[in-house]
Amino acid sequence: MNLNIENNYKILGLIFGFIFGVCVLVFGFFKALFVGLLALAGWWIGKVFEGEVDVKALTDQLNLPARRP
Repeated sequence: MNLNIENNYKILGLIFGFIFGVCVLVFGFFKALFVGLLALAGWWIGKVFEGEVDVKALTDQLNLPARRP
């Protein structure tokens, strides 16, 4: 069985859309949006701990000023 990666993204989007729709029906839009944002934050934090995201490089790209004592 040969699955095209483009179809995998469509199927993944369909699943996430369905889950979000069910959450909206059960909890309401803003609570479902809050849960989705928390899930996204958890995913990003997981990527940081796995070393896939370099926080130092991100802060360097933002050109944040250094803290002065």
